[in-house]
Amino acid sequence: MNAPPSYARQKKRELKICYDSALFMEALATIVILLHPLAALVIIREFLNQRKWRQGKINLQNETLDEAISRHEKTGNRIFLYVIFVILLAFISKII
Repeated sequence: MNAPPSYARQKKRELKICYDSALFMEALATIVILLHPLAALVIIREFLNQRKWRQGKINLQNETLDEAISRHEKTGNRIFLYVIFVILLAFISKII
């Protein structure tokens, strides 16, 4: 019988522990794999919102333009952190 490594132990109690941990790891891997593309879609939406800002800045006055630029920069920094998070999710999904 070619059993996976998680079923390798012979005693019933140890077998149950290995089986439970294998189920947990499968569920965790599935969740991480599904989170990766969903997080990427959220980042794409944020990129599109950032891109729309270029069109909207034409109508702003000087004072509101300064505030809008500050908000735009903060959003860009936040998107950068989201991109790093999505890359980490991809690495974690490969590890699991």
